[in-house]
Amino acid sequence: MNNTGNENGGRRTDNNPCEVDESGRVTVRRGINYAQQTYTVVPCTGPGNVIDLNRPGCVLPRP
Repeated sequence: MNNTGNENGGRRTDNNPCEVDESGRVTVRRGINYAQQTYTVVPCTGPGNVIDLNRPGCVLPRP
């Protein structure tokens, strides 16, 4: 999981992510932070911290 933020308004560099829409338009938002929600991973985690997509309650998409 990767969490990051745009620190100084740079475009697609380390610590300066951007947003790209379906048409390819790039938007840079200085000072905005991004994070991944991880709560859906918990029901898919089995013994030994192994991801098992067949565990009850697991809603992660299958490859």
